[in-house]
This record gives sequence, C-alpha cells and structure tokens, in this order.
Amino acid sequence: MLTTLSVKDFRSYDSATFSIKPLVIITGRNGSGKTTLIEAIRVLSVGKSFRSNRLDEVIRFNQPYLQVTANWNDAELDFFYGTQFTENPIKERRLQVNKKEDQYIDYIGRFPSVLFIPEHLEIILGAPSERRRYFDSVLWQVDREFRQAHLDLQRVLKERSALLFLIKTKRAKIDELEPWSELLREKTAIVRSGRQRFSEYISQKMGTDLLYREDLTVTVVSKPAFTETEDLIFQEIESAQNLFGAHRDEIEIVFQDRPARKFASRGQSRTIIAAIKVIEAQFLKENTNIKPVILLDDILSELDQTNTEFVLNNFSKDFQVIATSVEQSKEFSNYEVVAVQNDA
Repeated sequence: MLTTLSVKDFRSYDSATFSIKPLVIITGRNGSGKTTLIEAIRVLSVGKSFRSNRLDEVIRFNQPYLQVTANWNDAELDFFYGTQFTENPIKERRLQVNKKEDQYIDYIGRFPSVLFIPEHLEIILGAPSERRRYFDSVLWQVDREFRQAHLDLQRVLKERSALLFLIKTKRAKIDELEPWSELLREKTAIVRSGRQRFSEYISQKMGTDLLYREDLTVTVVSKPAFTETEDLIFQEIESAQNLFGAHRDEIEIVFQDRPARKFASRGQSRTIIAAIKVIEAQFLKENTNIKPVILLDDILSELDQTNTEFVLNNFSKDFQVIATSVEQSKEFSNYEVVAVQNDA
C-alpha cells in the first residue's frame, strides 16, 4: 500500500508531502492540482506521464528537475528526472529503491497501478492505436520479456523504415532487408502473444460470478493486420513504410456480437470500459502477486451512477483507491479527504 507521497517541482507543486490512506479522495477546485498528484503516482509506477509524452513538460517552470518519492509497501521509492545543474542541458532519469539505483526495465511491475481517466472511453470508441496503447501499457507491468520486445520493436521499425527508403531510392539492396524482417517477425510474435493473453483473460472474466452483469456480453479478439512479410515487401518499398508488424494490428472489442467501436453507444461504452478496468486490476494482481493501487481521475464526469458504484464497489473492497473529485460526494463518503489548493 502507498502510505506517503512527496513531490518536488512537479508541474505546479514546488514541494509537498501527503499521507495516503487505503481509500483517498483528493478534492479541490478545477486547476488546483488534483490530477497532478494522480500523475505523480503514475510516473512513479510506470515511468511515464499520461498527460504528456515528454517529462520535460512536467518539470515546474524554470526549474532544473522534478522528484517524486513515496513509501510503497516495504520500499522507499525515489524518482528523479532532469539535471541538478541548470547549465547542463542533458537530463537524466534516475530511480532508487531503498536508496539503491534500479533500472525501469526491471523495476516496472513492482509498483503496479490501474489508471482510469475520462479519456479512456476512447479505448472503446477510438482508433486501433488507442487499444494497442492501452493493452501494451498493461502488459508492460507484468511481463519483462514483453517490455524488452516492445522496446526492440520500436527500434526495428525505425531502422527497417529507413532501410526501405534507401532501397526505394536505389541506395541499398533488397537483400539487406531480410535480417530486419526476421527481427520484426520475432518481436511482433512476442507482442502479439502478450496481447492475445490479455484479450483471452478479459473475455474469460466477462460474465463470471465476480463480474456478472446482464448488460455485459463482451469478448476481445486480437486481429493481426498481416501474418507474413514476404507478400508485402514491394508495397513496403514503394511506400517506405512497415506494413507488417504488431504496430498495425487491431484489438477488437466485441459487444453483443458486434464491434463496440462502431455499434456501442456512449453509455454502453462506459459500462464496457468500467468492467475492463476492474478486470485489469485482477490481471495485474494475479501476474505480479501485488495488489495494484487504483488511480481514478474525475470518473464522476464520465461514468453514470450505476457504473460509478460498480467500479467503486469492486475496487474499494480489495484495493487501495486514490480518486479525485471537486468535492467529496456521497459516492466517496467513506474515503479520507486530501484537500489541495495548489495553483496548477
């Protein structure tokens, strides 16, 4: 369980420390820094912000670095990003666990978290990239082989794309492509296997006694765009793009035997994503042997009362929950209040 959280020069916070209870509701007016605390916990958990692709943008204005520290179960965690000297343009990322440096590739999964934000409705209604990104973010927390393969895949795609362009412009030979194609097939197979594993887990859990709801008939299907590279090579050279690979696959969420992206209403999509988030928590718990912390940012703005109660009832009885809301509404009546007034 997370018991303390300290932030330094993290967005609008210069320095602040908070005591964290098993059930916490962070309250405050819009722009007061509620989401920033959720973001800080998530950064400490997975090393990334859900609000920005670049941690540089998270550092407080005109400051050289940010720092997040916390006590999590029996560990003291300390995350640093930036530079301690303003004249040094090179920023570093550093993580310490119990005052010893650790690598994120090994650390991730030891402080698992489930993030639920209003924008996650796009996992159901949005483009395939939204579902791939979500599935990969979950699998990053449970599988080191997947993490490494996912990192390798990005490198292979970049190098292979550059080589395709060189072949197209007659500055390289087509024979040079095969080693990169083999690597692409290898890394894609690992990523696809992970996504299939999580897809099957979700489909299995839907409709069980733990999650039974009459309005939930959902399955998840991983759908590779292509299975082989050979038939695509000339198209790839012509476009100088990788047409084969896990980066182009679809993960189809099927609701009442039809693709949810096309046929589910916004209300039905709320129900689906609420259920998937509950299942995600169970998946992380089973695969890391650690109960993840649940981070709920302003869910009252997107979920109706039925789905809010469904989420809170499922999470509150077995997990630590840290939520945000403008005020402590009746849904959070048994939660400890942390009131913030920071100017975001």
